[in-house]
Amino acid sequence: MSFEENDMKKFVLFVLIYLFILALITSCGGGGGGGAVSFSGSNQLHNGGDAGGWGKGNNTGTGIGGSGGLGSGGEIEVTITGGTPLNVTGYIYNGTTYPDAASLINVLSTSTLPDSFTVDFTVEADGSTETRTARVSANGTAGNGHDIFIEHQYKAEIATTDDQGEEIYFYKRDGISLANFTTSPGTGTGGVSFDQIGWTDGNGIYPTDGALPYPAGQNGDITISGLAPAYDKMKVSDGILAFYPSMVKNGDSFKIPAGVTVNEIHLPAASDPRKLISLDLSDAVLPTIIGDDFLGSGGVYVQLKELKLPNTGINEIGDNAFNGCSDLTSVNIPSSVTTIGDRAFLSCESLTKIEIPPSVTTIGSEAFNQCEALEEINIPSGVTTISSKLFNGCANLQTVNIPDGVTTIEEYAFRGCAKLKNVNYSKRIELPPSITNIERGAFENSCSDPSLAAPNSVELWFYSDPSLGQDAFKGCTYIKFLRSEADNFALAANAFDCSNLNDIVLFVPTTIILNPDMFSGLDSGKRVMIDLGDLQNKTITLSTGTYTFEKTPHLYSKQEPTIEHFSITGTTWGGRSVIIDPSNSSNYFEYSTTDFIDRGNSAPAAWND
Repeated sequence: MSFEENDMKKFVLFVLIYLFILALITSCGGGGGGGAVSFSGSNQLHNGGDAGGWGKGNNTGTGIGGSGGLGSGGEIEVTITGGTPLNVTGYIYNGTTYPDAASLINVLSTSTLPDSFTVDFTVEADGSTETRTARVSANGTAGNGHDIFIEHQYKAEIATTDDQGEEIYFYKRDGISLANFTTSPGTGTGGVSFDQIGWTDGNGIYPTDGALPYPAGQNGDITISGLAPAYDKMKVSDGILAFYPSMVKNGDSFKIPAGVTVNEIHLPAASDPRKLISLDLSDAVLPTIIGDDFLGSGGVYVQLKELKLPNTGINEIGDNAFNGCSDLTSVNIPSSVTTIGDRAFLSCESLTKIEIPPSVTTIGSEAFNQCEALEEINIPSGVTTISSKLFNGCANLQTVNIPDGVTTIEEYAFRGCAKLKNVNYSKRIELPPSITNIERGAFENSCSDPSLAAPNSVELWFYSDPSLGQDAFKGCTYIKFLRSEADNFALAANAFDCSNLNDIVLFVPTTIILNPDMFSGLDSGKRVMIDLGDLQNKTITLSTGTYTFEKTPHLYSKQEPTIEHFSITGTTWGGRSVIIDPSNSSNYFEYSTTDFIDRGNSAPAAWND
């Protein structure tokens, strides 16, 4: 045998001996591992992650975590769970005190055990020693591969918002019992009494005879403060719909069951941030008149966001019914309603649209005053008067239908409707022929939003010659064009103060009174242009007024002006010559005392001043 072969045999023998010794060492039991918690299965009850638990070795030995490492023989497989962060100073089992968990486990792991039993343990807490009880669960003989689960008892110190305090001992699986706390009724809005239904920690509501869950992410003894009584969010009592303010959440929706009578609604007072709720009363029984007491007393109820009323049974939305509901975005008016009272929806600043049913014949003054978000409104055909300040300050109102049958638009009805541009027609304020009276400031400062600047300017059309109050159209910045389809045109001079109104069409009227003061607010550099159409049988009066035009007005007609065919009174207008440019001729005609003088086809100097 060669030297190399002999060396190889020695090496193989050495490896075999080494492996045998290594296997022998491994089979002699496993020591500790500090503080690990062992689980025998995913469905096992345990205190996962509890510091200071007990660890399990492999299938030939069991290790007990701690400072040293305590191993049992290779014959036993046992899993023990239930570590605790408490400062445990001893365990008492069968009358014997064991100084630590390792000593107790040595006994438990070699005993035949009942399915469940208890052991007392002592713990250092707050500078003193107290005795508590641990629950132990086991199945038969621990040494035959069964598990032992130890639940330590913890202490919860709880303080409530109504000054109750308790020390409650509990097990994590059971939660923290609330049975010892005294319940009491609470007072909701409108003085309605609410029965306590449980307790809340801000995360949930727990029954008065139930338990608080052990807080996630915590371990050991705990302190809980601010536990508050919990009540139903809403209650109807003797016709009063009340709410418990602290229970209502922002965005809550409530529906009243069919047949329930609601005479008053008491909403929580304003808060910051506001709690906005939706309320469905469509199946409830409500008063025939929704008055100013429907939302209780005090008038500061701003949390109603959406409201559904029954479609029938209500005859009147009374004075101040929803006055001040500044967060109300949606509400229906029942089809049975005939009257909407004064200030019924005053300052409903968030209301974007509301449908007024055909049954309504009367709408009170200021009913929609300061409804700043309102964009569109349809006035029913039975309404004959648009009341004072009805839509005053509705800055986003763009579209309005005014039916033929309305005779009067009262003072300041549409004042401050800056975006108003569609009245009965797109990009027109087209007033129906039934209109006889437009009072002071009715459209003042309307049509004034910069979005209506050219080419989006608004036209003003009349089908009657109504009486106009002072400043009826004052400040209507982007009304550029006016047309009358009435027989007479004699609009009050002090009704207009519009910086861009300079284009007038008077084809239809046969009796015309022109007052220069009507254009006193015209921007500097602009020229007035009036198309008189067919002059045949027209009677025109040029009123002197007090305003002097910066530029000579341009008058247009269908044919050459002949005094035999029409009459004109006055020789100058607004301090300027009266010059007409007829469409059937290339010549210009200038009025001089009694007749028009043909100035030829060259425009007079004043025409281009």
